[in-house]
Amino acid sequence: MELTRLCPNGHTMTLQKTVLHFERGGFAADVHDVMAYVCAECGARLIPGDTAERVSVTVEALFSAAQPAESPELPAPYSRLVFQRIPALLAPAA
Repeated sequence: MELTRLCPNGHTMTLQKTVLHFERGGFAADVHDVMAYVCAECGARLIPGDTAERVSVTVEALFSAAQPAESPELPAPYSRLVFQRIPALLAPAA
């Protein structure tokens, strides 16, 4: 995969980790550490097709599983989902 590419506004985009935020029906999901081309000049982001497809399928499944509260007085079962890579656990000292 190339490390840089041209953004739609003519600037240089670099491949780096970013956070994608999704909202639907009162629920939100943040997906951290997504590799995307990001433009430092205009903020444009471009997610490569295979990555975009995998993220989309996962987030769609989560939103489909989310059910709104049965009563407006009751809070939703959860209102924010955050996905992030867990750092590798350090090996116990010998």
